[in-house]
Amino acid sequence: MLSINQLQPGVRIRYNNRPYEIIKSEHIKMAQSHGIQRVRMRNLLDGSVLDETFKGNQTLEEINLERKKAQFLYRDSAGCHFMDPLSFDQFSFEGHGTKDKERYLKEGQEYQIIFLDGLPIDIELPTKVTLVVSEAPPGIKGDRSSAGTKQIILENGLTINAPLHIKQGEQIIVDTRTGEYVSR
Repeated sequence: MLSINQLQPGVRIRYNNRPYEIIKSEHIKMAQSHGIQRVRMRNLLDGSVLDETFKGNQTLEEINLERKKAQFLYRDSAGCHFMDPLSFDQFSFEGHGTKDKERYLKEGQEYQIIFLDGLPIDIELPTKVTLVVSEAPPGIKGDRSSAGTKQIILENGLTINAPLHIKQGEQIIVDTRTGEYVSR
């Protein structure tokens, strides 16, 4: 059981019989009263976000999640399909909260899959991934005080801003947390 002071970003709890991950947490102490904890948390099953306030003596159940490596096979209308590299068992899931993560998946790559009660609920991506530039307009030099950027389209369909020198066919590194260009 967790006290409200232990509700920090990244902690996963069970609240109203649903699994949540704390996104943001703020402790507020008012004069002559118990402190309260305001938290913003994301439902691990459907991706919805909930703002909640907990009072000083409340306790919450921390959930233990299982992590397994799995190889990404393909994506279709039924969801993302993975294979356990040790047992060769295949499983699929359509994580409602993982739509933004799915675009970084590459066939044949291994990823950490998070399981709750035997069901896959989330994908842990590496912080940075290497992607190929599929479309990049020519960079136009001009009068500016800082380095220019242009919009490029990557092999996964993601459109990001990148420096003017990036050309079609090059491999670039993208931060999966922000979706921004990092380097070549």
